[in-house]
Amino acid sequence: MISLRGRMKRFAIFMLVGPAVGFPVVLLRQLFTGRFAGWEAVAYQLPFAYVFAVLPSLVMLLVDWLLFERLRPWPRIGALAVVGYVASAVMLLIWSPNQLHLSQILTFGIVGAAQAAVCSWLMSVDGQAWQWTRRPSAEPGARSPSA
Repeated sequence: MISLRGRMKRFAIFMLVGPAVGFPVVLLRQLFTGRFAGWEAVAYQLPFAYVFAVLPSLVMLLVDWLLFERLRPWPRIGALAVVGYVASAVMLLIWSPNQLHLSQILTFGIVGAAQAAVCSWLMSVDGQAWQWTRRPSAEPGARSPSA
């Protein structure tokens, strides 16, 4: 059973970190396709990245929550990357006011795949693994190896 802390961690990762991970991928996509509007436009695009990422992030959060206990970390990360790819492509199709080429839809799916994979990986990282541990020689009264 996942505690309340685990649920809030998942929500924070998928809703706050997720769009922050997807935004640089969007910028790289714009840069590689020749549609980069300049660094001044980045400040205007960042709030929209969070607004438009709400629904795909919620879909990714729900699927990660459902698969967290059922799959090991790497298969779950792969499954979430596929879900993120599809969720981003569908989001683009729903919210885009003009017709898009297939290549635009397929490349935009990479944004959601990267976002979902990173968020799912962060959910699988154990918080205890990141804490500092004391070496036995650093404890009071312990002998040093050279003595």
